[in-house]
Amino acid sequence: MSGSENTVLDAVKGFFMHNGLFLLLGTLAFAGILWLYIMNKKGKVQTKIEPVKLTKIIKGSIIGITCIMLVCNVVTATTIYNDLGIKDYQESLNKESDLYDNYYVDAKTANIQFPEKKKNLIYIICESMEMTYTDKKNGGGFKENLIPELTKLAQENTDFTSKDDNQLNGGLTPGNTTWTIAGIAAQSMGIPLNIGNSEYNRNFEEQSQFLPSVKSLGDILKEEGYHNYFMCGSDGAFAGRKNYYEQHGDYKVLDYHQAIKDGIIDKDYYEWWGYEDDKLFKYAEKELGEISKQDEPFNFTMLTV
Repeated sequence: MSGSENTVLDAVKGFFMHNGLFLLLGTLAFAGILWLYIMNKKGKVQTKIEPVKLTKIIKGSIIGITCIMLVCNVVTATTIYNDLGIKDYQESLNKESDLYDNYYVDAKTANIQFPEKKKNLIYIICESMEMTYTDKKNGGGFKENLIPELTKLAQENTDFTSKDDNQLNGGLTPGNTTWTIAGIAAQSMGIPLNIGNSEYNRNFEEQSQFLPSVKSLGDILKEEGYHNYFMCGSDGAFAGRKNYYEQHGDYKVLDYHQAIKDGIIDKDYYEWWGYEDDKLFKYAEKELGEISKQDEPFNFTMLTV
């Protein structure tokens, strides 16, 4: 989880900022009832209500509040479970498939041929981007199209839409391919990040080998004389991304820290996860201007946020 420390703190801080008033009022009300109960037990509170009856009222209030909180939590959890399709997601993780038995091609044994004049590759990975953001007319989930330019690009080029359908369906993602590093590995290795070892999953850091027996896109391109680059607007170490790209293709990693060194952002600049995509694209344009002057072919991979 290296590189995510600030984000975790921001999430905790944000929760208290948004819910501070309710938390304060609830705590004061609960503390007041508790105080009244204790004082009553000690006989220090004089009320017109009989002590035994007051004790019952206070106990009932505490039990009532606790029950209301439990019911709210259960209702919220059930709603989230159903609305987010968690059951379907969990089932998909354990679903057996013959997809890889029938279609997987091992890059180590495949006969991959390059043209004599090799083409450069600019590969943009869009974090958390999906067809849902387009409008319903085009197969999305919104009244207004939130990604009109990407919709146009998809319609004019190759995408996952079937030939007899004019709507953008998007691709189906198998289990263990849907979080950042799993998506990166799946896209550039052709396999899910299904390690089955929680300790290994937590330590995709410099000291661990990242799927050393699998040949990736970066490995293939490096063998063909390509210079590989990876750019992102956050700490490259997060989720083992830096580790992955350096081990598979000897990528030059241009992350948040490198952007500071290159003068793209000030040393104390930090916005949410690192820095915004508009700055990232300007940084990419600047770097590509220099990289493209080289004689050797290049692969420039970048990850938006």
